[in-house]
Amino acid sequence: KAVIEIGTGRGYLSLFLSMWAMLNDAEVLTIDITAERKEPKVEDALELLGTIQEVGDCFDPAFTAKIGNFMSSSKAVLYADGGNKTAEIRHFVNLLKPGDAIACHDWTVEVQPQDFPEEWEKNNGLTPIFNYHQRRGTRIMAWKRA
Repeated sequence: KAVIEIGTGRGYLSLFLSMWAMLNDAEVLTIDITAERKEPKVEDALELLGTIQEVGDCFDPAFTAKIGNFMSSSKAVLYADGGNKTAEIRHFVNLLKPGDAIACHDWTVEVQPQDFPEEWEKNNGLTPIFNYHQRRGTRIMAWKRA
């Protein structure tokens, strides 16, 4: 099982994902364009949990290959929460295998439903599995590849 997080930020979600992974025999790879925002204590905890932490541009071909290799050996979930979530989803959707999922944060705020119409879902073999938004707070969208 593999969890890929694009956009580590301060690392708090990474920490939660890594604790879940520890309990479920999974691995976590988190990538951010910069390490400047990550909390030092969170970074230490992620190291103790065995989280793979990378700094770089997720669109760089080397990072895309690394993510693809990480996803290739098991079921995977990719969570797009970086600086351009729409581009991240479009870029990484082709790496999904049957049974894998892709999700994003800030649905209807930074990522617009019209950017991912039913035709896009159909062409990519995706089924919406979760669509949650409220006026304030977390907004999440997720798809699973058939």
